Amino acid sequence: MHESFTEESRVGLENGDGWLFAIVLSIITLVFIFVVGVLSLPDDDNTISLLWAGGLIVASKVITSWFPGKVSLRKPSFKSITVAVVAAFVIHVIMWWRPLAEGYLNHYYSYELFGRLVYVIILCIIFPITEEVYFRGLLFSVISLRFGIRNGAILSVILFIIYHTTSKGVLSLALLGGVSTWLAIRTDTLIPSIVMHITYNSLWLIQGIMLAKK
Repeated sequence: MHESFTEESRVGLENGDGWLFAIVLSIITLVFIFVVGVLSLPDDDNTISLLWAGGLIVASKVITSWFPGKVSLRKPSFKSITVAVVAAFVIHVIMWWRPLAEGYLNHYYSYELFGRLVYVIILCIIFPITEEVYFRGLLFSVISLRFGIRNGAILSVILFIIYHTTSKGVLSLALLGGVSTWLAIRTDTLIPSIVMHITYNSLWLIQGIMLAKK
């Protein structure tokens, strides 16, 4: 698609030209997939979660069609992975006092073994990967081209919080989004932020299960 671009067009993309159209189109695509899925598929928490994840994948594809090569998945250093895991534990400890979203784990306990396994995979693997690719790998990168790294970080974190409007805990979302963005900037790869997101979600789920059993 981009092979026929002139040098002027390529420079325009590197300066962020078309960023708003690409982002808005990706958001419209995400919402459209979710709404159509909700109206046509069973009302099941795992199904709805997979719709969000699938929507993020397609929305990411929309942005990469305009701004290719923005997602860096190069091999990280051992130090960066260690920092990512420690950061996840620190954020979790800071937010330990925050009550879990009311009724959130009711969906987990409503499933049999297979459904619970799917739930865990979605929450602890699929969501962290798709969200990091979309919000840190693409939104942050594209917005930064136009407005600089600091503004790109702020705006992408705000969009990350808005995306989670049905969740409680703006502070935890801001911390998670902010630290994930910082990791992406410092390491020039998404893998540490993905590792941190996976670790944090896993700790959150383990805490919820432990508290529910008391």
